[in-house]
Amino acid sequence: QDLVLLRGRFENKFFTVLYIKQNKLMAYFAVNTGSKEFPILQRLIRQKKDLAGKEAQLQHPTFSIKAFL
Repeated sequence: QDLVLLRGRFENKFFTVLYIKQNKLMAYFAVNTGSKEFPILQRLIRQKKDLAGKEAQLQHPTFSIKAFL
């Protein structure tokens, strides 16, 4: 199953789009966001973490995705 999740809001012009395939983060596209999440997102991609059932948390901009490492 392929998913495209939005972390943040388009209207605020601060968001990250997460591309998930087979419950694993494959890529992300960030617009006007701080770079502090970039290393975490990159590690999630490299480690092929299973993110099944975590979609709501991934979309919430204040949730610390570091918890998934």
